[in-house]
Amino acid sequence: MNPEAATVLRATESGNVVRSLHSATAFTLNKSRQVQRTPATLDSLLRVSHGRWTSKIIARPPSPQVTIEVLEVQSDPSVWLPTWLLTAKDTAPDKPVLLVLDALASERLWFQPDAEVPAGGPVICAADIRGIGALLPEFSPGQPGYAAGHRQEENYAWGSVILGKPLVGQRVTDILAIVTALRAHPATAHRRIQIAAAGKLTVPALFAAALDQRIDSLYLSGGLTCFRDVVDSEIYNHTFANFVPGLLNHTDLPEVAASLAPRRIVLAGAVNARGVTAKVDEVRQLYAGAHVIIEPEEKWTVEKLVSSSVFPNPARP
Repeated sequence: MNPEAATVLRATESGNVVRSLHSATAFTLNKSRQVQRTPATLDSLLRVSHGRWTSKIIARPPSPQVTIEVLEVQSDPSVWLPTWLLTAKDTAPDKPVLLVLDALASERLWFQPDAEVPAGGPVICAADIRGIGALLPEFSPGQPGYAAGHRQEENYAWGSVILGKPLVGQRVTDILAIVTALRAHPATAHRRIQIAAAGKLTVPALFAAALDQRIDSLYLSGGLTCFRDVVDSEIYNHTFANFVPGLLNHTDLPEVAASLAPRRIVLAGAVNARGVTAKVDEVRQLYAGAHVIIEPEEKWTVEKLVSSSVFPNPARP
């Protein structure tokens, strides 16, 4: 028996119902929606947990030039966040603590053979939050080709949305728990808290700062400009882990940033929905209502993060 010809099997002449029948797609339907903003609290949209956040010091590895403390920070009953405090021997009492949120792993910059915590710099707090570094999902036993798909971030993000707690909100919970731990720790209790976040972690870092006045300023490297651009782009390149159902009915990233003023935000190499570095003028126009410094390129190195140019002056007294 000969197989049917492709022209016979097609439901339309072209084989594409959108092209032949001028059908609407999810993209065109979503873009054509007329949205009237309504007020909503950010923590309710994110489903942030406000439990009893605790922390404890579990180790003090010896080091000749740097004081190292290893902490466990509890953000949810079954979630413990590995956190490292690195303090150079001559760090002044007025230096801030810099919470570094690396999109790959907290130790990537700070625990390499040639890495140093510069003298006179801030106290470094390097931490992994849910789905990052030491908290990557466990690789399940069984056939690797099947198991690998189940540990991908997107699958966990979908599961989180289905269960009513977006992954980005869980990560915000983790950041707020770490900030609380820093405020309770004797070495950092009276220091200003600054956050440096890269890539996909810029969104939860911004949300966390909007919810916690104790976060003094932000350095966001290679972060998304706005979610409106995702809706306006039929093909986008941004992780589903940062999606919040219904967010654009209430707010967007530039509005969240504006709510932080007069606290300072540095936007370095911000990207559009397709993952392409946005033009400085476009970013400046988007964030006209926020207290921002816009840099054309993302930089994520030890030298950059501890440089005084990242946070030139305290955002507030």
